Amino acid sequence: MKKLSKVQKCAIQEAMRRMEQDHNLSIRWIRTKADLRKAEQGGFFKLYQQVFADPPYNEDFSVEQIRGFFEEALDAGGLVFTASVA
Repeated sequence: MKKLSKVQKCAIQEAMRRMEQDHNLSIRWIRTKADLRKAEQGGFFKLYQQVFADPPYNEDFSVEQIRGFFEEALDAGGLVFTASVA
């Protein structure tokens, strides 16, 4: 996947601002592995484990698996966002 243009980045940021305002959310764009580490420290991986451990998924992911999944997504140029109630 090629890198986002400045126009695309601005459009994403504007959409994030609208979503935050319209839905009382705090949205974070995870762009780097450093951002991912901050999300992990903030409890994102534990929440991911809890959500997917329950039905209908019943999945048991290790922290290493979760980190690997999101690092692969970032390396491939994928877009990763987290959202929480503001």
